[in-house]
Amino acid sequence: MILLATADWHIQDSTIEEATKCLDFLVQTAETEEPAVIIHAGDTFNSGDVKLDSKAAKLVIRTFNRLADIAPVAVILGTPSHDSTAAEILSFVRGQFPIHVAAKPEQIFLSSGIGFVDIEDAVKSGGCDAVISLMPAPTKQFFQGSGDIKQGDAEIAAAMSAIFAGMGSTAAGFPAPHILVGHWSTTGSLISETQVLTGVDIEISPDMMMLANPLLVCLGHIHFRQQIKKNIFYSGSLFANNWGELDDKGFYIHEIGDEVVSRFIKTPSRKLLRYVFDYTDPETLKSLNDDAENVAGAHIRIDATVWQDEVEKMDFETMKEGLLRWGAESVDIRITRLPRENIRADAVLKAETLRDKLIAAAALRDEKVSDSILHKSDALEHMDAEELVKMIGKGVAA
Repeated sequence: MILLATADWHIQDSTIEEATKCLDFLVQTAETEEPAVIIHAGDTFNSGDVKLDSKAAKLVIRTFNRLADIAPVAVILGTPSHDSTAAEILSFVRGQFPIHVAAKPEQIFLSSGIGFVDIEDAVKSGGCDAVISLMPAPTKQFFQGSGDIKQGDAEIAAAMSAIFAGMGSTAAGFPAPHILVGHWSTTGSLISETQVLTGVDIEISPDMMMLANPLLVCLGHIHFRQQIKKNIFYSGSLFANNWGELDDKGFYIHEIGDEVVSRFIKTPSRKLLRYVFDYTDPETLKSLNDDAENVAGAHIRIDATVWQDEVEKMDFETMKEGLLRWGAESVDIRITRLPRENIRADAVLKAETLRDKLIAAAALRDEKVSDSILHKSDALEHMDAEELVKMIGKGVAA
């Protein structure tokens, strides 16, 4: 059985051209692969406040109509701040096969030639091709925690564990693959090639998910595609949503037999490159010459930190023209102007002794502190108070 898993489209009018290109590619791939079922793991829209006559709504409805002509489609609601309940409208989209939208935890059963059936029909028909457990994004409001953050998280974790165990118990009654679909963060998952997620609002661990005993777990929410342990997959976002997403974008094709064989399919998402240059530190000066091969076809952003008094000396326009000649699609140079006074003032704050503070403060005005002032500052800071008063009384420290 072939399953196509995707998530985190975040469709909005402002990125409609990029979304259209990548969604067309997804549909064409589905037509070629002929999956038995298509899974969408949440965050279809970028905002729940989407108008039906918007470009975003029209694109999503048209895409799901095309997908439903290929295979049954199962969708879960994603993060409330994105999907809200807007994706529920997809249950009214018609195609050759059904579209099932889950707004709460539930299980559906895939039956060849029919689509999705409930447990009673699955039992009556003598079984199913797959058990699909759907778990939309969990929220503390949904679980109605006690009010105490830590205790609330513990209650939610216990509730989620019970739900997973129940799903696993039901699925065990059918000799068919069990597929768990969810939208949440997982402890230990990556949010970039190097950054590991260490704290989440509601913690769903791999061990908790395994209580459902799934053969395959298809997740949404984290935009960096990855495989966790043996059978947990984030398909990632379909295309880059911002400059923090520089990894390959796409979706997964899972071939399910005794084991799962997975292939990541890259979409023709725009190529993003970001460079961070600090021109205030000679040791971190960088050149783009060594990266010329990567520039072709890319949208480039350069974040440059420059001394305020040296901005006019920097020829960023020539840099931009050079990148465009190398084949860059676009170049966005953002300059942070750093006043030298800020750095010097910071040195005053960081100075520990009165002597050092006076020297640093004088440097702000390009002045030098006299030795007599420095001697007096040492006396004020280090001499015993009674002895200092006596010296002043005698005129010694005057």
